Amino acid sequence: MADKTAGKILRILLTVLGVMTPVGLFIMTDEVLNSKYLWTTTVFLSLQFIALMVYAFIYLKNRNLLLVIPAVLFSGFLIELAGVRTGFPFGQYEYTEVLQPQISGVPVAISISWVLVVFSSYFIISKHTDNKLFAVIASGVLVLAFDLLLEPFAAFINKFWIWHGDSVPWNNYLSWFLISVIYASVLAFTVNTEKLKNQKRNLINSAPEILFVINVLQFSAVNILNGYIGSVIAGILLVSAVLLAQNIRRKNEV
Repeated sequence: MADKTAGKILRILLTVLGVMTPVGLFIMTDEVLNSKYLWTTTVFLSLQFIALMVYAFIYLKNRNLLLVIPAVLFSGFLIELAGVRTGFPFGQYEYTEVLQPQISGVPVAISISWVLVVFSSYFIISKHTDNKLFAVIASGVLVLAFDLLLEPFAAFINKFWIWHGDSVPWNNYLSWFLISVIYASVLAFTVNTEKLKNQKRNLINSAPEILFVINVLQFSAVNILNGYIGSVIAGILLVSAVLLAQNIRRKNEV
């Protein structure tokens, strides 16, 4: 009964997000609407976060998640706080007032984003492999691809944060990869994802993929419209490489 209720909630959330995605694109490409409604980004991310947590509740039922999720949320906040205050590990940057609410200059949405992107990436990969090392590394590469698409979208177009020097330092991308590998490793050794395998393909079971694709499509569309084509190509190539490697491994494991 609880699973059915959760399934209905997840279906509604995914439908709402599906509607919000083109609406969000329209807002971000219209100068007047952008200035008035860009704050809804936090709402959009929060709904994605809730959807992924409901998905985890339905398919994993793992008590360790009750510790891992808050741990990633809090540590993600501390990492971002250190980044803003010291420039380590990402480089010198600062958040603007666009994303609200904020704690000590760090938007709550950013902590949510760490859980969203790392967990969805790991769930996508671990569905199709028993090799934890591959799942961890591949998840890290997916998160890196996510950041390649995110940076121009967030920093240069929507001004969620500003890089000192007006360019993204290389250590930002390295840090995203390494931190996501650490988080994915924690998931690999604390959360059994065996239940994710061999599920029927439907809207609910595909929630991690849907959430990831929604963000990739939104970032890519906005980046292309604003001339950041190189970042889109790099991000899509990385995602394609991971999916190709996953497909080859799956065939070999069979």
